[in-house]
Amino acid sequence: MSINLSRPLLAVPSGVLQVPPVPDAALTTRPVYFSLVVPTYNEGKNIRQIVQILSRLLDQALPNDYELIVVDDNSPDRTWELAQQLMADYPQLRVMRRQTERGLSTAVIRGWQAATGQVLGVIDGDLQHPPEVLIELLNTIEHGADLAVGSRHIEGGGTSDWGLVRRMLSRGAQLIGLMILPHVIGRVSDPMSGYFMVRRAAIAECLMNPLGY
Repeated sequence: MSINLSRPLLAVPSGVLQVPPVPDAALTTRPVYFSLVVPTYNEGKNIRQIVQILSRLLDQALPNDYELIVVDDNSPDRTWELAQQLMADYPQLRVMRRQTERGLSTAVIRGWQAATGQVLGVIDGDLQHPPEVLIELLNTIEHGADLAVGSRHIEGGGTSDWGLVRRMLSRGAQLIGLMILPHVIGRVSDPMSGYFMVRRAAIAECLMNPLGY
């Protein structure tokens, strides 16, 4: 498969770590409802599978109203290039290659800055998060929550027993949430999940100050 040259990589946002209240008009002619960021580093062996799985789920739940944004930190295994090759077959896929900045938290924020969705989410690129929980998270947002968090500590808490933590923005989140939004997000029982979504309006123009990596 050859790279689809008509769909270039996303430009990497610069400057302050702040999500705009509305998408940059220069980025798209049609905003979508949901933008899901997939931060990656050396995930070349997984990238095709996760794009396939997520696209299949979201094509059913939100046909033509979502985007997947792979944000890769210039992986030595060229994950970004493999993802770009998939763009020809997955029109909702967008890819960003960061060559200077590094780190999980800033990768998520930069992806959100380039996103067009009203709802912003993140999921790991290593297939450790059950993708089907995305639908529960989306349903929770659609029923009025500002923030929905996937958790491994619901009713018994094994890693195979993922459930859902429903919170307004002032309560609950995961480690990545604590790093990205420490001024508005508190702890829940699963600090290593990093699997959540939030309304753009709830975090727009907040100056984010990632802690740690």
